[in-house]
Amino acid sequence: MLLAPEEDAFWIFTSMMDAHLRPYFSASTIQTEVDAALLSKAIEVNDVVLHKKIYVTLQMSPTDITRPW
Repeated sequence: MLLAPEEDAFWIFTSMMDAHLRPYFSASTIQTEVDAALLSKAIEVNDVVLHKKIYVTLQMSPTDITRPW
């Protein structure tokens, strides 16, 4: 995009955002739930204590964390 003419860069950016961000704003929350599960797994792998505190002790679901984002 840095090397493209200004108008082409705009349309490239628009098509990228349309392809990658549109699932987050649809009526279905499947994409958000998938990302929440992936975040939960990443936290579990990298910080077991934090994962236990958030998901076991506080009984938060992964979507409770990612939905406000």
